[in-house]
Parts: sequence; structure tokens; C-alpha cells
Amino acid sequence: NTCSTNWKHHHINHMAIPENDGVFTWLPDFFPHVAVDISISTNVEDDYFFSYFSLTIDDGGRFKKTLTVRAREQVAKIVSANDPDTKKVWCKYGKIPGQGDSVNLFLLVKLMLRIIL
Repeated sequence: NTCSTNWKHHHINHMAIPENDGVFTWLPDFFPHVAVDISISTNVEDDYFFSYFSLTIDDGGRFKKTLTVRAREQVAKIVSANDPDTKKVWCKYGKIPGQGDSVNLFLLVKLMLRIIL
């Protein structure tokens, strides 16, 4: 009997994520509350997560304006090698609500019309 530390969550929008779901212990404070078609995968053992989500054109434009630090070219090449649909890569600092004052560095990747967190 093994205990899996990997979870996959799918939600139609941010409001559909239950407060006790555990997902909120991974999402940064800048995660767009207007996101829809949200998929979140977590790996507790390796302490990472990734999320796919969609935004309307207007909401996507507003969110993109908050992404001001482009990732180094070497990082973008590594990401692009793993996913050829990669368009742009940014770095952004954020806090996880309810997890204290520690600041984490997040890598954000734009794929075609989607942004991955």
C-alpha cells in the first residue's frame, strides 16, 4: 500500500476550487481569480506544482502586464525543449496566502493562448 503524493485537480474557474481542497496551499497570491479551465498538478515529494489555465483576451492582457521579468534565455530554451508550444517565459515573485511571509520565485510560461504557472 503506497501513498501517492501527486494530485491532479480540475476546476471550471477559481470560484469552483473548494477552500479545503489543498490547492490554495500551492497557488501564489498573484494567481488570476478570473482564470477558467484550471488544471493543477502537484508533487509534494519534490515540492513543485504546475497549473494550466485560460483567460479571456482582456483578462490575459491585464495579467500579462504584471509579468515584467523575462526569464533568462537559457531557462527559456530548457522550457522550449520540453514543450515546443512555448511562446514566452517569465519569472515572478509571489507569496502563498496563509503560508507566512516567505516569498517564492515562480516560473510562468505562455503556451499558444494559455499561460502555465
